[in-house]
Amino acid sequence: KVIVPLSTHVDNFDMYDSSFPWNSVAMGPRRDVVGEWKKAAVKHGLKLGVSTHLYQAPACLKEGRRYQKPGTLEWSLFMMDYDPIFQRDMKWAEHWYQRTWEVIEKYNPDWINVDGPFPDEKRGNGLGVKLFSEYINRDKAKHGGKQQVVLSHKGSNMDLRGFTLNLEGGMAADIRPSPWIWGTRKLSGTWFYWTPARSIVPVPVLIGNIVDTVSKNGLVLMNIALRGDGTLPEYQAAILRSIGDWLAINGEGIYGTRPWKIYGEGPKKVSDERQGENLEPYSAADIRFTTKDGNLYAFVLAPPAKDILITTLGIGGPLKQQIKSISLLGGSETLKWSRSTAGLTIKRPESLPRSYAVGFRIILK
Repeated sequence: KVIVPLSTHVDNFDMYDSSFPWNSVAMGPRRDVVGEWKKAAVKHGLKLGVSTHLYQAPACLKEGRRYQKPGTLEWSLFMMDYDPIFQRDMKWAEHWYQRTWEVIEKYNPDWINVDGPFPDEKRGNGLGVKLFSEYINRDKAKHGGKQQVVLSHKGSNMDLRGFTLNLEGGMAADIRPSPWIWGTRKLSGTWFYWTPARSIVPVPVLIGNIVDTVSKNGLVLMNIALRGDGTLPEYQAAILRSIGDWLAINGEGIYGTRPWKIYGEGPKKVSDERQGENLEPYSAADIRFTTKDGNLYAFVLAPPAKDILITTLGIGGPLKQQIKSISLLGGSETLKWSRSTAGLTIKRPESLPRSYAVGFRIILK
């Protein structure tokens, strides 16, 4: 329940009312895009994140840097006054800090996602560490010492107690002890709007990946690629509606949940690396667990054609409590079930809500 618009992408164009001349208010569409997303988030009770890719801009504009003339507006876009290596140019580190902090001050985001390196103690006199610390301390001062904001980054070799790891294009093989992010472009087909782009992953696989991620202590961050006029391509809208319809039925077992003792069972093995996200269908033998308010949720990641056997939940296994009742999320049918040392068997419901993953609510004694 969070939206994360870009504040600055690798084109070095600020999508907000920025002090940098190349921005959406001063040039076009002459609208404060991040500010409008902020208002929409507040209106609909969502959290607001911002994603900054400013560090990557000079490298992505490298070829054009050879052709700029001093004194032109383009000179500033191509960052000609800076050496884009933090340790070689403190002015660039200071510029990065000022523009990134400006977003925090103006929009007070609940989440900041940073793409690329930042000026640390070895590069840039620690200005990135300073910014991150100030961002978190500022928030804690507002909330009685309790941190409410999230800082995410792609530095998997860093101390994960300091930020949330963004496994861009990757997933997890097991429950990770620290929260992490499955950041994916598989819904939009690419990170930016491109006319031929289409999602290459069917909706059932995307939904299966959502459940798999949540069962392993992960957060789902799906890229949406809007057209230049801000409209949403229909192929992406259709996928979002399908996911939304599924969450309307099964969201109880997704939102606000925590991982269980183990993530699940079944033949599907997901890679534990960046760019290693699953692209293949799940089967009805693939089960994932979540838990909330003392209840256990079991998701069958493909529509079952027969009765469901969950071996993990058998007597003598990880589930020590007795089961009081089992119900189908989105269904009113009274389900029949039995439990033995071989597992928990749930009789296949006569009707299933959708042809995607099927969720069950397991009430424990």
